[in-house]
Amino acid sequence: MVERLGTGRGVDAVRQHWLKMQRKAKAAASPGAVAAPSGAGASSAGGAPSGGVLPGETFAAADRGDEAAVVAWLDGGGQIEAMFDDGSTSGLTLLSAAVSFGQSSLVETLLRRGANIEHQNSDGDSALMLASAKGNGQIVGILESHGADVNQVSGFGDRLVVEAGITGHERLVDVRLHNLRGVAGTTALMVAAHHNQSDIVTQLLNLGAEVKARNVYGKTALQMAKDKGNGGCVEAIEKHVAERGGLVPLNVAGAAQRGDEEAVVAWLDGGGRVDATNERGGLSGLTLLMGAAF
Repeated sequence: MVERLGTGRGVDAVRQHWLKMQRKAKAAASPGAVAAPSGAGASSAGGAPSGGVLPGETFAAADRGDEAAVVAWLDGGGQIEAMFDDGSTSGLTLLSAAVSFGQSSLVETLLRRGANIEHQNSDGDSALMLASAKGNGQIVGILESHGADVNQVSGFGDRLVVEAGITGHERLVDVRLHNLRGVAGTTALMVAAHHNQSDIVTQLLNLGAEVKARNVYGKTALQMAKDKGNGGCVEAIEKHVAERGGLVPLNVAGAAQRGDEEAVVAWLDGGGRVDATNERGGLSGLTLLMGAAF
């Protein structure tokens, strides 16, 4: 979903694509038939059937934050879980649109009306992940207040990556991993760290995001931030862990490797945890005992 990547020109292209699809579908539909663009009929993450197809006019209303128009459509019988396809991602809902376009008031309204907060699109993005990628702390807060699971993991996308590997399309795998699209096991914290949203990283950590969670490729949010060179996110995560005694400072890790027992014991006596870990050379979860054994 191009909006997740923050590409303005791509967003405009998606809007035009969607409106064009709607016009074609309406022209081709027989009287009384429901137009169905590609991707319609997908199921939500919870297994509930979709609410039909979201009209282009209602999508555009959500885009510009026209809450009255969206509510009027819903009151007229429109389904809150109606879905659309932006040309690259299917299973997108009104909530997806409102979150991606930063329409916080509409997000609140849709949640109050029962929008599925745990729904994931075909890329595995939940509403919280989309808000985290965009760096919208206000919407992250709204979602959390309505019960969003800060540690919900992406459950979709692996099939495409696996098939690409089997058929030799490694380039597709590289692109998907670079954009963090379709990678199962992804959390909102990983998304925020990947997209260099340090304020959101801190917000999610304070809401209870699990720093030790790993995606299907074994990557943690901290490793992703380091891989992307996102220093602010690295600092936020390391500070959070260190404040809870769960991260071994580099000087203490070095002392353990050198066999400097006095320095290690001093740190432990000062409140450090014996099961605290650190990362080195792409490896995570390294304890003081492991360092001493090297």
